[in-house]
Amino acid sequence: MFKICFGNKFNNEAGVVLIDAIISIMVISLAFAVLLNIGTWSIKISTSLREVAEANSQLKETIEAVRNFRDGTDWAINGLGLLSTGDSNPYHLFLNTGSNPAEWNLVSGEETSGIFTKQIIFDRVSRDPSTYNIEAVYNGSRDDPNTRKVTAIVSWRDRTLQLITYFTNWE
Repeated sequence: MFKICFGNKFNNEAGVVLIDAIISIMVISLAFAVLLNIGTWSIKISTSLREVAEANSQLKETIEAVRNFRDGTDWAINGLGLLSTGDSNPYHLFLNTGSNPAEWNLVSGEETSGIFTKQIIFDRVSRDPSTYNIEAVYNGSRDDPNTRKVTAIVSWRDRTLQLITYFTNWE
């Protein structure tokens, strides 16, 4: 009349506990994988932001160094007025510490520093004779020999930033 079912009851509970343990391990593993992906993504974003900030800083430094070069030279004798123009004639800056005080020099070609490649492109500009505004497209017949368009370019990996400004012969 009495049945003793210790074996069956224990086996059923052991199976449920085993399934619960497997499900718990899967949920914890999934949560850990999601957190790991979020961490990886945040490191990639942080690295990308740091690289953009560094490139932006190098662009600003380049423009300021070109301004310093322009201010320390004579436009038509050894300055911006004599440089080759166009995309096929890039320049980069070189700090000449042998002179006193140290001075910036422009050298043909591009410069690679770490993961960054820097170059400066100089272009001639033309002005509208009625408004004296710089024209979007260069027109050789209205060349302004005392103004240069300066494009500083910093490239790394698969990215490129550029900063464009205009320098004039202010002396």
